[in-house]
Amino acid sequence: MSVSGPSPQSSPKRYGPTTPLLTPHASRWRKPHAFWLIPVLFLMAISLGMNTGPKLEIQTQLICHSLAGSSPEFEHEIHPGGFLTVNNSDWVNRCRRDPRVSSRLAILSTTISLVLGILSALTTAFWCARSERHGRRPVFGWAFGGFVANDLAFLFIIHLMRAGLVTDYRLLVIPAIIEGLTGGPATVQALFNSYIHDCSSPGRSQTTSFSQFLGVMMAGVALGPTISAKLVPLRDDILLPFYVILVLLTLVLIFSLLVIPESLSNCRRAEFVARYEQERNALADTYTPTNGSRLHLIRLRIFQHRKMYLNFLKPLAILLPVRKIETGQWDWNLFLIAIAYGTYGSSVGAYGVRLQYAVFRFEWGPVETGYFLTTLGLCRVLALLLILPLLIRLWKRPDLACGLGSPSTSSAGSAAGSLSRKLTCRLKEPQPRSEPITVSIPALHASPDQHKIYQDAKFDLKFARYSIIWDALQVTLLIVSPSPTWFVAGSGLQSLSGSTSPAISALALGIVPGQLGGRVIASLSVVQTLTSNVFGPFVFGGVYSASVGRFSEAFLVVDLVLFVMALVVLSMVKIRSVDTDGNRAVADDDSSSSSSSEEEETEEVSVQTGI
Repeated sequence: MSVSGPSPQSSPKRYGPTTPLLTPHASRWRKPHAFWLIPVLFLMAISLGMNTGPKLEIQTQLICHSLAGSSPEFEHEIHPGGFLTVNNSDWVNRCRRDPRVSSRLAILSTTISLVLGILSALTTAFWCARSERHGRRPVFGWAFGGFVANDLAFLFIIHLMRAGLVTDYRLLVIPAIIEGLTGGPATVQALFNSYIHDCSSPGRSQTTSFSQFLGVMMAGVALGPTISAKLVPLRDDILLPFYVILVLLTLVLIFSLLVIPESLSNCRRAEFVARYEQERNALADTYTPTNGSRLHLIRLRIFQHRKMYLNFLKPLAILLPVRKIETGQWDWNLFLIAIAYGTYGSSVGAYGVRLQYAVFRFEWGPVETGYFLTTLGLCRVLALLLILPLLIRLWKRPDLACGLGSPSTSSAGSAAGSLSRKLTCRLKEPQPRSEPITVSIPALHASPDQHKIYQDAKFDLKFARYSIIWDALQVTLLIVSPSPTWFVAGSGLQSLSGSTSPAISALALGIVPGQLGGRVIASLSVVQTLTSNVFGPFVFGGVYSASVGRFSEAFLVVDLVLFVMALVVLSMVKIRSVDTDGNRAVADDDSSSSSSSEEEETEEVSVQTGI
């Protein structure tokens, strides 16, 4: 029987002998379930889609306004209160196509992305650990409260700039700092995954929940830009969508604090608290205090916090190459897959720069960018929920062959299986008693499940390679696109490669033992955070800022180079057999020693026959 967590008034901070392990009975509709997160995810996706286009336009006008004093071509006549509107078309269009404005816009966007990504990476471990001891719901509130504070701070700064009290557009970094300190997107994603895991039964697949959530998110991202594009012309005010976003995020905050049931019971949280205290005590025993120091307790707390929460690079150790015990050769597969995963994930940083490039080259405003983002969202929904599943189903047909360890053992396994079936049939018939005949049958070390692991790993590798090739072709189309139509077409067709990162992740999980799957997932999450939130925005933003106006497509060339590098690295991964323990697919060495050391074992089978 499933039970919900404690009520909002209860405090899980203290546990003792009288603490109930189970929470009071709750109504059935309040039972924790993953689908409680669907309204939250949908509203957040809508707010994200509404945010992108108008915020880019606001940043463009703020930068252009700051250059008006030093650049005569940016001088303009705007009536009081007309700043940050779309009615000054000539001045706004001149700002959009100016290389200096685009360069500073790229620097500002890169700075905001770096600040948010770094702070989110540094605080995610702390907030996730706190959610284990105090419950998921309070930490949900902190994270969503950070989103609300971000929007409030952004509106406050913009109103100060509109009133002429402040003029430095770099103050827009402050909202990113607030959101990063409260966890940011990385913490919300981790909390979503943890909540789904808490509500799932042991042994039950979570693929359906993740697929449905992905579809809901894509639908919200596609709907948000259209709402924003319709709102801006109503009052000729770019800030109008942000008031709607503030209302949506406030509803999300209230829903997460008052409606979503707690997924962790008191018993589970007590276990996490005990584990937390044990780890803190172990770190305190290893800490060497400074003699005569008056700040011993403060330094001890800093030491414990650094070891428990800031050592986020520790999970990457599992990705290093390992030496095989059987052959003494180094296994580079997981290391190469991690490099390909990070290289491909860096391309996420090009999406924001790509939108800035479209604004600069095609002079798009918030309405055009809204329709563009809606088109991309619809393409992703169709690709992820319809086209890609159909292609995978047609490509990956059920394998009717007998599942054996490797192709080299197929013939021996088939002969052994046929002989075994014949002997079994003979045993069913009444036979006169006679002496047993000993028959040597090759021992079968691989089961159909092992064969499926091998086939799935091969499929994931091929799928990832072909998807990266498709990405490279579409980026090439974007580089040479002569018109907005070709640009939109290339961006939409690139949605067909939206499952590349999941395919690479599945490949990594397929080549390691099952008990190491959690550590591999954690390490790949660190790689994704560092590459997509830090490295990618830094590289693409810097390249675009330095090349805009001269060769504005340079960042797309860098994106193409990263795709080629990821493809080359994946081509070095070799999946040729199944490990004998049935837990992972491994790469056979090309040396002849493997064939000589892996001879077929035989076992003696005694059967009664009528001969």
